[in-house]
Amino acid sequence: MEPLKPITVGRSPGLLLGLLAFFLALLAGSSPADEIHTGDAHAVMAGYLRALPAYVAWPTNTFTSHQDPWQVGILGADPFGNRLEEVLHDRQAAGRGFQIHRAASLKDLPACEIIFVAIKEEDELKKVLAELNSRPVLTIGESKHFLDCGGIIQLQVQGTIRMSINLDSAQGAHLTIPTKMLELAAEVIENGAHKHLK
Repeated sequence: MEPLKPITVGRSPGLLLGLLAFFLALLAGSSPADEIHTGDAHAVMAGYLRALPAYVAWPTNTFTSHQDPWQVGILGADPFGNRLEEVLHDRQAAGRGFQIHRAASLKDLPACEIIFVAIKEEDELKKVLAELNSRPVLTIGESKHFLDCGGIIQLQVQGTIRMSINLDSAQGAHLTIPTKMLELAAEVIENGAHKHLK
């Protein structure tokens, strides 16, 4: 399994070099304290979307077969452009490939195991996450209200890509977040309490 690590966002020769450094470091198994410089925060976030399914545990009945790919949804205004296709093309996590879907509303999005919620308006965000809360869906977003609105993983650019985790929301979605991920989190919400770890 490839280790997750914090990523520093700074200047780089370009997207491809940044992605290459990111994946080489993942494959090399360098320590969680290592930082990888890239000029494209959403390319790094796309890398997180690729790596996270190898860590998070979904209910055993989530898939109908071992060949089913991860269904990845982008809900709202897509911040990735073609970066997701570049990062996920011919890649696997936990032995499964990826299929990407985009929709402006939840009703237009097919069933997904992972949804990046690109909605910024707080009331709409709360409504969408409340609807997803009881489903086995890993919700990921970058809004500053994301965890408090019920999202599971928040990725924010603050010099580095800062990952925060809402364990209460993960439990509601019947997903298990391993200790390895918690060690990399800047903040964790558990039993309604915010714990700042970094």
